[in-house]
Amino acid sequence: MRYYGNMSKLRTRNNIDMNQIEYIQQLISSGKWSFTTSDIAKMMDRDFYGKLNYLRQAGRVINPARGFYAIVPEEYLNTDRLPVERYIDAMMTHIELPYYVGLLTASSFYGASHQSPQNFQVMVSKRRRETNVSRNQIHYYQKHNLNGVPTVNRKTLTGYFNISTPEATLFDLVEFQKQVGGLEQVGLIAMELSEKLNKISLVETAKYYSNPVIQRVGYLLDVIGQENLSDNLAEFIQTRNPVYSFFNPAESRERTNKNIRWKLFINEELEFDL
Repeated sequence: MRYYGNMSKLRTRNNIDMNQIEYIQQLISSGKWSFTTSDIAKMMDRDFYGKLNYLRQAGRVINPARGFYAIVPEEYLNTDRLPVERYIDAMMTHIELPYYVGLLTASSFYGASHQSPQNFQVMVSKRRRETNVSRNQIHYYQKHNLNGVPTVNRKTLTGYFNISTPEATLFDLVEFQKQVGGLEQVGLIAMELSEKLNKISLVETAKYYSNPVIQRVGYLLDVIGQENLSDNLAEFIQTRNPVYSFFNPAESRERTNKNIRWKLFINEELEFDL
């Protein structure tokens, strides 16, 4: 359940000065798991900052963004780690920043992370410093054409959050390969992700990415034995008149090993047990 409404609707004559525990219990009973400073100020006439501080000290709320608070359910009170997916959508709505969950975090939700990501990875439309709260790190990656990337809503116990489709996740992993551990790591994830990929959706998603990224994705799919997924992509890239690019833009500029199908200089060899 998403909630972006006015908390003042909860106010009654008898609860204007309710205590802070009653306040969050009333929110929970209404299906709301987050609130803002202005929300609680409307509900409490005296020392609401002190009451907020009490809630934080007691571990009943966390404060991942200025003026935004996520309620910690009782089952997480002793864990010091509240799953980010419980509040990421409400937080990003509060700070008015378009986003979607992507890269290794998205891969893990699709069961293809290969290893647990060390931080929660979020794609955003402009730069934002990482968030450190409740033993969680949220890393933000700027993506200029974010609004065009295909996403879906994923349900959680507290509502929904935006996540890249499996196809967009693969393209992003290749585009941001340096930040996620390199192309070999991406290839391992692609092997696990491949069963969730659709060859038609790959072509539709490719429209939002540059030619070099599409070429690298196609070649990577070939390397892991998924030509059935890459064939349509190969036809599509030819319509965009690609020029030769390097498979790994961070490696040497050796131009001797050419892949004609994808117009790539293969400057990094990948080996997988298929």
